[in-house]
This record gives sequence, structure tokens and C-alpha cells, in this order.
Amino acid sequence: MNSTKPGLIVDIGLGGLSFRYIDRKDWPEESHTLDIVSGEDEEFRLENIPYRVVSDYETRSDIAYEKMIVKRRSVAFGPLSNDQKMKLQQFIDLNQATFN
Repeated sequence: MNSTKPGLIVDIGLGGLSFRYIDRKDWPEESHTLDIVSGEDEEFRLENIPYRVVSDYETRSDIAYEKMIVKRRSVAFGPLSNDQKMKLQQFIDLNQATFN
């Protein structure tokens, strides 16, 4: 089962990433892989990245609607294929200014 938890990437490296997301209590069951999808037309896709959750905690929301709970989740990637490593490095290189 693949769950979808859309979020905003805050930090990323070859070993893992962290992202902010709006917590809904009715998320589907967690999966053990994640996808990185970026661009208006989802022109960048890196799928089935194995991961484990390192931390997941509530953060201060920049959104005026106070009933939303915003969390930050950090994950460590599991073993990546050579193709996944290459695509991940390309994504990091193309978006480096965004994450600094």
C-alpha cells in the first residue's frame, strides 16, 4: 500500500529528507516507500524510495487557520539503486538554492 502525504521539502540530501505537511487524522496506513514528485506537470518523479521515519513532530504554522496542525517529518533513505541515486542527485542539484 502506498500512502500519499503531500508536503513541502525543507531539507534534502543523499541520506534523507525532511518535509512539512498538514496533519490529517485520517491518513492512509503508512508505507515503507516514498515518491518525490515535483513541478507543475510532475515533470520530476523519483519513485519507490525506501525510508524509515527519524522524527515527526508538530511545528508552528505559518498558516492563519489555527485548527490545522502542521508537522515536520524527517526520514532516512534506505538502500537506493544507482538510478535512484543519480536522479536524487539531479533533483538536489537543480533545487539546491531552494533548500539553502
